[in-house]
Amino acid sequence: MARGVVASLLVAVLLDQGAAMMRGAVGVLAVIAIAAAFAPPRVFDLLRAELRAQRVRGTVLARGIPIGPALAYAFTVMSVPMLVWTGLIVYRGFQGVTHVDVPISAFAIATAVYLVLLVEGIRARREATA
Repeated sequence: MARGVVASLLVAVLLDQGAAMMRGAVGVLAVIAIAAAFAPPRVFDLLRAELRAQRVRGTVLARGIPIGPALAYAFTVMSVPMLVWTGLIVYRGFQGVTHVDVPISAFAIATAVYLVLLVEGIRARREATA
């Protein structure tokens, strides 16, 4: 989880301070490269194992997926930049800054994480039914 927090803080600072340079494809590639560089070793193998693991009984829902290091990293690196940016918006609001620019590259990690989860989830489901 520490890797996810460090990667998230780097992404948040890079996109916040990178200005116009981080708005397009350069920003998207930089953000995904940072997330990939800080990912745990063999993250795809860990994710596949977590998605294929035996379901656990939940108290609210009938069955759930156990959360391991790959899912924890994915959700951390996806949500912490948003929390940092929310804090920066509030701070700047108190300073009198009312204009906020959100680069499209801010959503690159979330999109990548959801696509990987979708593909790996489909593969896990296909193997379970085969």
